[in-house]
Amino acid sequence: MKFIKYLSLFVCFILVGISTIFFVYPNSFFINSLAKLTDISYGYSEGTLHKGSLNDFEFKNIGFDRVEYKNTISFKSLTSVISTFGPHKATIKLNHILNTNLIDISINTLSSKIKLNELLNLISLNIEKGSISYDFNDSRCESANGNGYLSNDLLGRINLTIECRNGRLIAILKKNRINVGQVRLYDNYMETEISKSVLPSRMRKFIKDEFLFIRSNY
Repeated sequence: MKFIKYLSLFVCFILVGISTIFFVYPNSFFINSLAKLTDISYGYSEGTLHKGSLNDFEFKNIGFDRVEYKNTISFKSLTSVISTFGPHKATIKLNHILNTNLIDISINTLSSKIKLNELLNLISLNIEKGSISYDFNDSRCESANGNGYLSNDLLGRINLTIECRNGRLIAILKKNRINVGQVRLYDNYMETEISKSVLPSRMRKFIKDEFLFIRSNY
């Protein structure tokens, strides 16, 4: 009976410790430790691991005015709801089933301004609902779906469909239901392949190949 009593006290002590770290301890301690190991920086933070925010946040040279998050943990899974503000706006949900290598990403909204090169200048990227299943151990996309579009004054509107091919996350680009290119995401960069047919006629004569290839680091 004493063993059960001491074991119960030990378990309670552990649970209190975990709850204190998760709900009470400031998030700055953990984020500062993470910043030393990854390509992130931020101005200041508020909150705990359970719920908080980061201001002037930057990851791999992608800047956000503010990032808000809420984490929920259970015996089976860890779920995060993240909202970003600034030039890159998004609301996404991450769900990781414990003891697996998979993370499910649900995109509620995503709106961003990206610059592929000087020729195309800034492009608006919008994704209207989407989901991605990703194996973070093998850095491999398992499944994906979603729809959205790219647009600017030069390109007009180009529809996109998200999917996985050979473990890579890609976006198929279409205009007037005709394939006009792809966007392929890799660990540290992305490749964009886009038909010159979507460009104004005054610009096509300066491009020799049928497709314009662009590699962008992030």
